[in-house]
Amino acid sequence: MHIKPLKWMATAAVLAGAMTAQAAPWLGLVAHDTTSQTNATISLGTLTYSMDIRANTGTYKVEGLEYYIFTTPGGVVSYGATPLMALNTPFVATDLTLGGHAPVAGTTVNSGLDAYTLWYHSSDYDAFGEQSIGVYQFYVHALGVGTYVFTPDFADYGAPGGQLSNSNGDNPTFDSPGSFVLTVEAVPEPSTSALLVCGGLAAAGRNRWRNSR
Repeated sequence: MHIKPLKWMATAAVLAGAMTAQAAPWLGLVAHDTTSQTNATISLGTLTYSMDIRANTGTYKVEGLEYYIFTTPGGVVSYGATPLMALNTPFVATDLTLGGHAPVAGTTVNSGLDAYTLWYHSSDYDAFGEQSIGVYQFYVHALGVGTYVFTPDFADYGAPGGQLSNSNGDNPTFDSPGSFVLTVEAVPEPSTSALLVCGGLAAAGRNRWRNSR
């Protein structure tokens, strides 16, 4: 059964926390090459940041996964030059091109049909436990100082989480999607850093002069 593309969008208000054991089926975001890191801090002006998408289908023999990634606040993050790469079986790169869909490079996150993800294959997969199935790249250079929350969510039915399909024609929703919190911090200007260093050296010099008297 082929999952129809998303037709409309919904906003998502989310709270993020440490990742804990989740009931299946489940979908969540973590820092790239980690299994449970759900927050990170980057410097203002950083070009890109990558996150892994982790999934757990429990007992469902998965045929497809379809979802958006939403950001709070919205409209400030876009997909990178390599928006999404497959990491592990049962999903492979062709699942995003032959009947599936990956976000389009440069597309603003949570912005219409170019931004959704659909992992799809013509034959059913086996069920699988929690694992990273893909890695997203985001352009974050336009972000100002602040906190940004990323959450995989399914807009079409207005329910938290996403949709998966199996050989029985069931369409269960994902349980409590896992959010990721990205904090952007300002970097001190070179002149400010230089003044701090000079001030420290001057203070050290005065102390040495006093001690030598």
